[in-house]
Order: sequence, then C-alpha cells, then structure tokens
Amino acid sequence: EPVQPVSLTAASVDKFIATFPALASAFSKADPEFDPADSGSLAGQVSLMAEGDPEGSALDAAAVAQGYADFDEWGLVTGNILLARLWAQNPPDPAEIAASEAEIMALADVNEDEKKDMIEGLHEAAGLAQDQKPSDGNIELARQYLEKLDGVLGTEE
Repeated sequence: EPVQPVSLTAASVDKFIATFPALASAFSKADPEFDPADSGSLAGQVSLMAEGDPEGSALDAAAVAQGYADFDEWGLVTGNILLARLWAQNPPDPAEIAASEAEIMALADVNEDEKKDMIEGLHEAAGLAQDQKPSDGNIELARQYLEKLDGVLGTEE
C-alpha cells in the first residue's frame, strides 16, 4: 500500500529514534507477532497491526504515551522514514533491473511464458518503487540519520 508522503524534519526523525524502543515494546505486547527486529517488513507489520486493532485503543495509547496524536500519526511518520531510509541506502538501480531481467531470460528450467510473467512482475515492482520515491529532502534527511536509524532498527542486509 502506498505511503502517504509527508515532509520529514530533523525533529520528527529524532522523535522517532527516541521513542521507537518504547513503542516497539508496547506494540509487541499488543501484538505478539510484531517483530521490531524485522525492519525490512516493519511498514507491512504496522499496516497489519492497524487492521488487527480496529478500535486502535492499544496502539493509540502506546503512540499517545510517546507524544504522537495517535497510532496513525506514528505510522505515517514511520512509513515515510522507512521509505526514505530505503532510498538513501539502496535506491532502485536500472542496471540492476536489467541484470535481473537478463538472469530471468537465462533460466533454462523456466518456460517462456513464466519468464514473461517474471519480467512483468520485475517491471511492476520497479515501477511501484519509482512511484513511491520520497522527496529529495526526505532522502537526504534519512541519509544524515542512517547510523542512528540503524541503531534502533538494525541494519539492512
């Protein structure tokens, strides 16, 4: 699901970094499936948590306790930080996409229709990534905070 873009500020990133450990702990209590160590799927987990707590009470209480208006505000800031961090660390590279397409075409044990489907999926994913590109300001801010973000979210492999 697309992340609604917001302009990040140093204050919003600092607040996220400062409050993430407490919120991660509270969210883990509210949803035992929540895994704050899996930063690669954190955005998806946030969406699932919101769906799993339709009243929002436990999630809102945790976010409000850390100075956010509600869980939705925290989720919006978090989604934008995670997306900007991804682009700061590893933006989509047309050369990598072309290399992946060549690898698919070279697969000997896959028929042509399956290869076509795989390449279409690759192009669709690349298009979605480009459509979700954060603002240059958000990417630069995330780049400045990479070490601190890695400290609370873990490093991307």
